[in-house]
Amino acid sequence: VYYNRAYSYLAAAGQIYDDSNYIVNIAMDDEKVNQFTSELSDEIFGSFHESSIHGTDYSFFATSITPGGRRGDIAGLVAGYKTYSIKTFYGINVSAILELLRNRALCYGFNTQSIYCGFDASVLEHLIIPELGIAIVTSNSYHAIDATDSYYDYPIDNLLCDCALYSVKDDLKYNVNRFDELIDRAIRALNRARIMHAEIEKIYYSAMDFHRLNIYCDSVIKQIVNK
Repeated sequence: VYYNRAYSYLAAAGQIYDDSNYIVNIAMDDEKVNQFTSELSDEIFGSFHESSIHGTDYSFFATSITPGGRRGDIAGLVAGYKTYSIKTFYGINVSAILELLRNRALCYGFNTQSIYCGFDASVLEHLIIPELGIAIVTSNSYHAIDATDSYYDYPIDNLLCDCALYSVKDDLKYNVNRFDELIDRAIRALNRARIMHAEIEKIYYSAMDFHRLNIYCDSVIKQIVNK
């Protein structure tokens, strides 16, 4: 019951998240985005050329929503890297920018580490290029990267059309409040599920014959090894 409720809250939060991204994408100035991406790309890769050996991308997650709340440490993950921090708001993603930078890095033969959003697995949030000692991260209220840890901060506000955004600011504010509320309710439901699961585990634990379980596990391992 609690798991179903948690995932219902998360699904509702996802609808709001998509709406916020839709609103901001309409307000995005494509010319400014392209210019920003091109300039940042040239700054990172300016002295390199395309390689005959294509780089390899490794994908993983570094944040998640858990019964104990939001978990993840992006600042610790990029510690020691020259970090370009793209500051966003309301959790707005900048996947398109990071994907272009990743593609260029791979074309130059560099391996990359793609870190995806723990809430929306389709969203590329952070990119690390270990061989260059460089990280490009999305920084917002859910995982902020302090300016002292960053090589340079790029506020996404500079890439938006103020006129287009002005009329929907109230909608965005409403969305972020509802999104946070739904995420908090999902976390509470997950925590209730964890507590109930622990109570059920106590019942199973007292009834479990661990000696017979170990014998069974050993027999399965032997079957696997002998194949």
